[in-house]
Amino acid sequence: MGANLALNAAGKNKDTDKYDFAYLHYGDRKFRTGLITESMALHIATPAFEAARAALEGGDSRDIARAAWSGALRGGGGLAGVLRPEIQAAAELLSNRQYMGGTKEIWKPEDAAVPGKVAPTRQLDKALAFSVVKAFPAISRFLDSSYDNVDLATGVGSIVGVTNYKSGAEERLKANVAKSMSVSQTLSILGETEPDSATKLMEDPNKAIYVLFHNDLDELSSELKKLDKEVERVKMSGEMSQNSRKETLKSLEESRKQMLLSADALNDALDSAKLQMKNGK
Repeated sequence: MGANLALNAAGKNKDTDKYDFAYLHYGDRKFRTGLITESMALHIATPAFEAARAALEGGDSRDIARAAWSGALRGGGGLAGVLRPEIQAAAELLSNRQYMGGTKEIWKPEDAAVPGKVAPTRQLDKALAFSVVKAFPAISRFLDSSYDNVDLATGVGSIVGVTNYKSGAEERLKANVAKSMSVSQTLSILGETEPDSATKLMEDPNKAIYVLFHNDLDELSSELKKLDKEVERVKMSGEMSQNSRKETLKSLEESRKQMLLSADALNDALDSAKLQMKNGK
């Protein structure tokens, strides 16, 4: 964490990264080496690390408890993967989660109605691909944390003992959207049952800022999801020529890059507004 704080002061990572105990954040990647950390110990300590991070970020008792529970799920899933990887893989398939304790799905509900390339449906295709990756862990070394894309830096890092993943604008957007949704839902419930607590929540800059930015974050996240669905539609379309499909996908990829630039700008605006609220400006 000390290294993350130093890098943050130098402008090399984001404010949301500076209290991470498990990974070193630099630019749009996060790193960890087995020379310093031990996997089983890290999984066991994850609940305490997540609770401490929530406390350092100014969270209240509920935030700390929620962070500890989330850390327990992730740490427990990771520990199960170290001890009995086949049990972890089965649990992830049954829960349709790429990681135990995570929110990333292996397949989407609509995949059940889309014809697959190998199996009858795309849902079965994705389940089969996930099973293969879990059965042959070496394959996953060259895939990013979503298992959707090849990531050479991740592969090379795993070979030399330096675990690293992309941690850029899209990852930050997803984290901000999840936090915003959680705070907004809590505020809505408290507004009906405990008005005084709702007022107190809005006085906390760490909470209020996510309510203020909720609509912007939700809109950008929705637009990104729509664009990704359009990409999938174009890829599966049988009515487009190869050249037309290639040009359309290229245009969509450029649009996606622009959206992620907007997401990073929104993240910076959120961090700046949070700091101003804390300073009472």
